[in-house]
Amino acid sequence: MDKIRNVIDDQKRRAIKAGRLPVYERILDTLRDMANPHGLCVVHVQTLAFATKDRYPECERPKLCELYAAVAYLAHAGAFEQIHPLPGHPEGVLRLRFPRKGLRDE
Repeated sequence: MDKIRNVIDDQKRRAIKAGRLPVYERILDTLRDMANPHGLCVVHVQTLAFATKDRYPECERPKLCELYAAVAYLAHAGAFEQIHPLPGHPEGVLRLRFPRKGLRDE
């Protein structure tokens, strides 16, 4: 389990170090639209990938590694808070909480 945690932490560090990529903006806009009025968003990564493609048909569908990197970077940047799953919850489901002021501001 420690090896898996180290790999995940390493991937998050690389995403943060790489900086903000243009695909992150498209993913963030899609997540904001998927959030409920309380600022909560629970979505599977595959659903997010296809929703991003539907919202921006001129761009290609984001890869899963781009989605996970975007979540790591944007959570680090303070765009939203990532809610960690409880034991027994399905894998691949993102649980996010947007701050009140950042939910619909543009």
